[in-house]
Amino acid sequence: MERDFNIPQGNYKVGRDIPVGVYLIAGLNDFSIVRIISPDSKQESFHLEKENTKMVHVELEKDDILHLDGKVIMRQITRFIEDDKCNLL
Repeated sequence: MERDFNIPQGNYKVGRDIPVGVYLIAGLNDFSIVRIISPDSKQESFHLEKENTKMVHVELEKDDILHLDGKVIMRQITRFIEDDKCNLL
């Protein structure tokens, strides 16, 4: 997986479609929605737009559903933190 990756809008199951981890998600158009739905149906929504923020920091856990509406770019932060730790040893 590259450091940054574009991901099309849609629904993604964490642990199957994308890895578990901490992500930085940035909206690339004027309005994008990021919604995380946990297995117990709790929802967390983020509106990435000019008037609010264009980025959000989220933790995705196994079996969460990540719903993306709009064009976004993602970076899995935890993966690179672990890589950096290994390089320091």
